[in-house]
Order: sequence, then C-alpha cells, then structure tokens
Amino acid sequence: MIMFTLIASIIIAVLGYGWWWHRHGGGKAAREQEAAESRRRGPRLQMHGWRYDPTHDGDIRYRVNGTSPGGIAWTVEYDCDHSSSSSSPRLTFIAPELAAEEDEWVLMDRWSFDISRKGVGGAMIGGVSALGVVFSKVFARRRDFYLNASERPVGTPALRERFVVIAESSLYDALIDADAEARILVWPPFKQSMSRLDNCLSAGCGEKGVQVKLYVDGPSVDVIEQVVRLGEALADATKRAAQG
Repeated sequence: MIMFTLIASIIIAVLGYGWWWHRHGGGKAAREQEAAESRRRGPRLQMHGWRYDPTHDGDIRYRVNGTSPGGIAWTVEYDCDHSSSSSSPRLTFIAPELAAEEDEWVLMDRWSFDISRKGVGGAMIGGVSALGVVFSKVFARRRDFYLNASERPVGTPALRERFVVIAESSLYDALIDADAEARILVWPPFKQSMSRLDNCLSAGCGEKGVQVKLYVDGPSVDVIEQVVRLGEALADATKRAAQG
C-alpha cells in the first residue's frame, strides 16, 4: 500500500509539473517567444515584396511567396514536423515552374556523397536501390540518375570541399555563382535538426521543380531570407541553363 501511494504521488507530481510547465513555465515562454517572432516575421518579409501567410496547415506553420529576379514564382514553407516520432523540422523553398520529368541536378554535402559512393556504404545503398526499383518507378528513376550523373566542377575549391553538385549535363557547371556560394557556405546562426551542419542543406531540380531544403528548428527571419535568396539564385540559374 505504501509503495502504491508513493508511485501514485510521483505520477501526480510529474503530471502536475508538466501542466505547470506548459501553462506557466518554459512552455508558456516558448509560445510567447514564437508569437513575438511571428509578429516580427510578417512585416520584415513583406518589406521585400513577399507575401507572408501565417495560417497553420497541419505541420506547416507558415508560408512565404514571391517571385525571383528572373521571374520564377516560388513558395517557402516551414514544416515543424511535430507529428513525426523523430521530428526533423525543415524550411523548404520550391519553384514548381521548373519541374522536370527527370532529375536535372542535386546539391548535397560532401560527407554524405562520399559515404554513398564508396566502400560498404556504396554497396549497401546499391543493394537497397536494387530492391527499391522493383516496387517504385520513382525510385528506379532516381537510381538511374545517381548512376549516370557525375560530380560537376561547380564553384570554388572551398565549396567543393564541403558540397557536391551532381548532374548528367555540363549545362549546370555554372549553376552556382560567387553570391550563391557564399550563401551555401556561411549561414546566420540556426538550430539544426540534423546531426551535422552541412547535412542540414540540400537542393535539387526534379519533378517538383527547384527545391532548397534546410533542416532547421524555428528559423529566424535572417535564415528565411537566406534560403529565399539562395533558392532564387539556383532557380534563375537553372532556367538560364535550360535555355542554353
């Protein structure tokens, strides 16, 4: 009886602390901070002529819409990923106008690229892809791209030390100019939702258009602006490459 009472008391104390934390402690402080950030976010993003939509849509907490200097319409959305058991919040830039039937190019971090192409990692990924193509045409198309694409001489040695651009065509060798490279290599401080900083960033052009993904938890306005500027640069460069 004493043990039962002790366990019940502990459970009640834990539940009570959780309720207090949510209503009055750190949970309340986090909500107030997010509300304040949301109030600042809209006016600042709108200064660029972008449209800010704070409407919640499932895990999507807000969207931003605009047009690149080259006339490409884009959307940025923040997915908090709270419904996932292993949450990985992310900010995604999408330019659907540039959708392609096949993958055109992919930007990924050097470490992940080397793991996927060498030694045991390459053999394991090859085995998984061989199994996946049996069940998915999309998987088969993606596998064919990675088999046929090659690393392109994009950017400076400083960029290629940390990131890789792979493509089948040399049209994308001028994909990243000096400004875009600086945005890839140097970011405002952010809370990463992946284990490695460089692994937080990826980009590509495929069936959904040009996308830039940054795995970040609660991005600041500075980070949102940088994702947009990088996305615009990659989208406009992709359009120029497609035009020859």
